[in-house]
Amino acid sequence: YLGNIYTKFGEPEKAIQNFTNAKEIALANDAYSELILIEKDKAILFDELDQPAKAKKAMIDQITFLEKNFENQQSLIKEQNQLERDLFEKESSLILTRELNKSQEESLQKIKYFALALLVLFFVTISVVVLLYKSNKNRLNLYNSLKVKNKELLDAKEKTEYAAQLKTNFFSTISHELRTPLYAVT
Repeated sequence: YLGNIYTKFGEPEKAIQNFTNAKEIALANDAYSELILIEKDKAILFDELDQPAKAKKAMIDQITFLEKNFENQQSLIKEQNQLERDLFEKESSLILTRELNKSQEESLQKIKYFALALLVLFFVTISVVVLLYKSNKNRLNLYNSLKVKNKELLDAKEKTEYAAQLKTNFFSTISHELRTPLYAVT
């Protein structure tokens, strides 16, 4: 400080003036640690100048600034603690958010797999239904074709049986007619 230099060179008035200017600047900026040093140096200067009342006032001001500095530091500590708590809460919130996002991503992935499985199951079911439909349609066509063939076979069987009956009747009649005149000759 310029006030200390003037004190060393034996110019107390300039030192006091510089201490006063420095005090105003420090007060304007709430620089209590600087104010404590200024008041300490003023107390030493007034003690050397044998002005105990001013030295006492400088010490009282020094104590006042010490208290204000302590309060200021306490409020800074409280503010720092609050900021640390806020930071912890935000970090915790961020961690929880990340975990929640991870959980949601896992759930979304499971839902995607489930939806994919349902889609595959749906297509398999549709394929089976189509296959069964075609198979049933084919079976129905075959059944109708078989009915027609069976009817044709029944008709053919009846015709064959009728023809066989006719043949049997014919042979029976011919056989009888052939035998009858032979009996008359003998």
